Amino acid sequence: MRWVAALVGAAVLVATPAHAAPRVSTLFTVQDPEISESSGLVDQGSTVLTTNDSGDGPTIFVLDAATGQTIGHTTYTTDAVMDVEALARGRNGAIWVGDIGDNEAVRGKVSVYRVGPVPPGERSVSAQRYDLAYKGGPRDAETLLVDPDNGRLFVVSKGLLGGQVFRAPKTLRTDRTNLLRPVGRVGGLVTDGEFTRDGDHVVLRDYSDAFIHAQQSWRLLGRWALPNQPQGEGLSVRPSGDRVTVSSEGAGQPVYDVRIPPRLRDAMRPSAASASATAGVPREGRVDGSGLSTRDMVGVAGLAAVVLAAGLGIRAALRRLSVRASRPRSRSTR
Repeated sequence: MRWVAALVGAAVLVATPAHAAPRVSTLFTVQDPEISESSGLVDQGSTVLTTNDSGDGPTIFVLDAATGQTIGHTTYTTDAVMDVEALARGRNGAIWVGDIGDNEAVRGKVSVYRVGPVPPGERSVSAQRYDLAYKGGPRDAETLLVDPDNGRLFVVSKGLLGGQVFRAPKTLRTDRTNLLRPVGRVGGLVTDGEFTRDGDHVVLRDYSDAFIHAQQSWRLLGRWALPNQPQGEGLSVRPSGDRVTVSSEGAGQPVYDVRIPPRLRDAMRPSAASASATAGVPREGRVDGSGLSTRDMVGVAGLAAVVLAAGLGIRAALRRLSVRASRPRSRSTR
């Protein structure tokens, strides 16, 4: 019903707090009209890799980081892909592709492909495919992570009340489906992410914010606002380590260079790891046992309160109408 949509929209606005503007610069604007549903991003310095989602095809686009022009295509498989949603930087220059989209949560298994290095130019390569299945049943996901220390894969599911982190087996097998086991929870409608280069932290994003988590515990160290985008679904940690690159679906979209706030970079230092548990996190929101940050919990509570209040108001209004309808009407006299 229309009033439900309006109600939810109003509740989200009420429940979402304001953020300070991030330090942002435009890295480039995508020039290729074929890139209209960019989902997944890998910043290689002089080049940036992306792919379209929604079953567009097994193609990785290579973009010039200075101009935004497409300077290469890598086709990695002849298999039929369902819904590619993620790219991830692997070890030794390899790129992983995540065919992990599942909006209806009905896929019995999803797939990932290990592609070799992706340079400029037109290439068609063979890629190793691995099938994955979630313990507990299908999930929708848009985020594929590769630990730079040991090459282990993680998939982060996407859910209204936060995501769940799943870890793949240490060694993937091609002769059977590999089981993904849950190891942590995170907040937000997670659309992409990447390990930091040292492997100690993970940066995730949703449609409005970025989050930094400790790798082992998946504890939230903090969050900060990203620039407004039509549908932000790409994030990659820049080679410098103190910034991220973010992208959005839509033709001709800018790709932004966003600075990680200094206080969060400080919290990521090994010497600050223990102190951040009590000093740095409150400004950004702690994570409780459900994996939701304080801000997430406040937002959910605010939404629930607004919906409940509206429901009670509608119920009272209907009751008044019912009472009025049951009363005998007095006849008018002339």
